[in-house]
Amino acid sequence: MSSSKLTTVLVAGAGGNTGVFVNVILLTRPGSEGKSRVQFLKEKGAKIRFGDVSKDSVPELEKVLEGVNVVLSLVSVAVLNDQKKLFQAAKNAGVDRVIPSDFATASLSGGVLKETKLAIHSFIKELGIGYTFINVGWWMELILPYPPSQPESHVTTLPRFFVGSGDVKSAVTRREDIGKFVARIIADPRTLNAYVFCHGDEVTVNEAYATAKEVGKEDFNSVKMPLSIDQLKEQNPIMRDYYQEMYVLGQNTVENAKQLGAIDARELYPDIKPKTLKEYATEFYKEFPDIRYDF
Repeated sequence: MSSSKLTTVLVAGAGGNTGVFVNVILLTRPGSEGKSRVQFLKEKGAKIRFGDVSKDSVPELEKVLEGVNVVLSLVSVAVLNDQKKLFQAAKNAGVDRVIPSDFATASLSGGVLKETKLAIHSFIKELGIGYTFINVGWWMELILPYPPSQPESHVTTLPRFFVGSGDVKSAVTRREDIGKFVARIIADPRTLNAYVFCHGDEVTVNEAYATAKEVGKEDFNSVKMPLSIDQLKEQNPIMRDYYQEMYVLGQNTVENAKQLGAIDARELYPDIKPKTLKEYATEFYKEFPDIRYDF
């Protein structure tokens, strides 16, 4: 697929961080058209097609995919396995390339969630459809601690968990920069049938807290929640898997991603200059991001 050709991309799941495409079609469930993120994308020129990855049959999804070149899945953890129907429909409809909902850390395995995603990879390869697998490390928005004054929620509590020594490097990327990378990756012939790793910075938890103190002008050590891996498993099994691979095993690095066969997105697109954690922290502590993240 030539990168100069008009690329029609269907986004399954209104993630809102997919960048600006030449031609975007948003697949959304009936009744979701009034949601703020859907309205925002419509105002940016996105077309809307209605469908439900969980409920619709393969033939129904095929109709939705007519004229689409690329299917980009941003569905939630709860419906990862339903992507199989979407990708089967994509194969039947003649779609050139599919991108499953990965967008996570660099590791070979990491518990049930990672194994589910790897099973989706195997399914795609068995279908014989073009693909690109994209990982992005950990979100910058989920490593910077929120001040004690912020109301407690899943999102504000997550960065307070503290596992291990705090001195293990982990790759992180700002959500907006993920969108910039993805917009280039999905129409690039070099990334067809390949694994691509995006990253903005590599930092430790201790460095993130030091940055927070410097930029946020508060001492965030009071909000740290030191936990063992077993304690974290009791609180949140999925986060336990992520934190073990990131902060104990040190698997979420650019070097490890390359060892697993990834192409470095920053080497592919040197003109994209993602923000470092310190640069992003200036934005973060001026206005906290709107994140809907629920494991």
